Amino acid sequence: MNDDQNYFFYPEDLKKKAVFIFWTGVNLTIIAASLVLSCFIFFLTFAWFPLLLTLIYMILTAMGGERAIADYIWDYVNFLFVDQLEYTWNEPEPILIRRPANDTKATEKA
Repeated sequence: MNDDQNYFFYPEDLKKKAVFIFWTGVNLTIIAASLVLSCFIFFLTFAWFPLLLTLIYMILTAMGGERAIADYIWDYVNFLFVDQLEYTWNEPEPILIRRPANDTKATEKA
């Protein structure tokens, strides 16, 4: 039983995304490719705009816990502009309408 090859250690949640530092594997691949491409463009043309786009992508896709920062920003935009809550100010409707116990009309219809 001292042989560690016979033991398997699984994470607590198998559906959870694998995160390296602050990014998922797909995001790290996109960031690495865009950094190489934007550095190549910068050294040839001195255009800093691709580097800025890569930096913005890095910030927005960074995972803060379970969700990316872009998800939190989308929730704020959705709440403020797209799907606002509607409130109506009026008297609440009664929960239970009381009828007299000796209501003959209600018993005749039944």
